[in-house]
Amino acid sequence: MRRARRQRVWWCVVAAIFWLACWAGAPRPARAAEAQPLLGPGSHGEAVTILQQELAQMGDDPGPADGWFGPATLRAVLRFQASHGLVADGWVGPRTWAALAQAAGGGIPDDGTSGFAGEDTGDPNQDPPAKRVILTFDDGPSPWTARLVDTLREANVPAVFFWNTYHIQFANDAVMQRLRGHDDILIGDHTVDHADLIHLSRDAQSHEILDAKRTLERVTGQPVLYFRPPYGDFNATTRKIAQDAGMQMVMWDVDTLDWKYGRDEAPILRIIQREVRPGAIILMHDHLSTIDELPDIIRTLRNLGYGFTNLPQSPSDGGAASPRRAEPRVR
Repeated sequence: MRRARRQRVWWCVVAAIFWLACWAGAPRPARAAEAQPLLGPGSHGEAVTILQQELAQMGDDPGPADGWFGPATLRAVLRFQASHGLVADGWVGPRTWAALAQAAGGGIPDDGTSGFAGEDTGDPNQDPPAKRVILTFDDGPSPWTARLVDTLREANVPAVFFWNTYHIQFANDAVMQRLRGHDDILIGDHTVDHADLIHLSRDAQSHEILDAKRTLERVTGQPVLYFRPPYGDFNATTRKIAQDAGMQMVMWDVDTLDWKYGRDEAPILRIIQREVRPGAIILMHDHLSTIDELPDIIRTLRNLGYGFTNLPQSPSDGGAASPRRAEPRVR
């Protein structure tokens, strides 16, 4: 009797092990039936969360599954692409989605639509034809803003200017004439007087952010859609004020430290060469030395294979830059 009982228990164990082995080896269904978009640094949304979850399940570390394609996610994508024989460019297109699906044991379809703000990806069945970055310039307007606009236009490069309004007088007729009727340069809110917002009360933050927005819209005649906190310092109050005002917060990926190096462009170019990635938002300033060096900066980026794009012209364009955290600058 005992022997028969032991045999039944043994066969139950064997059957359970066999069933588990079959389940583990069986192809798993796709985790997302809907088509997945083309993603790159700066993308955001549910598809990025799915990507982050896929990478994490395979033992990589894409950072938190927060739906923002930031530096940690980029590093994880590059590692995955390199280890699976793909072009390690950081873009998640049809080939990378297919490799992720194969590695996970399922299939994820792809419609090739872009998740990156302002990016024209061309053929949806191909990877992006060019790497793109966004140039941003803080602390204007200045006595040299008109020249900055001319330099960008001559090079056919779009940009975002984040202006402080305590010197809005420099947004004179010459500047506004250059900006009027063009959408290749956007004006964003950088507060009234470049205050470090995290040290201010809610009312004081509201004054800095909302008064600047109203002034900029009055001067430019255009809605202000983007906000950048001075020094990259913000808290939950800052974010709520900006969101309630209909603005998206925009940080940066590459800090050129142009305010520090001034007319010594060599370290600025080294920073760009070392840190630039597809989709990067590059931080510079509306300073005379930077404007003098800008043709070399643009030439360096183009020699590295980069083109230029911009943030969406309206919220309905379906994207915005990741509010990634940046280290405050000491001035």
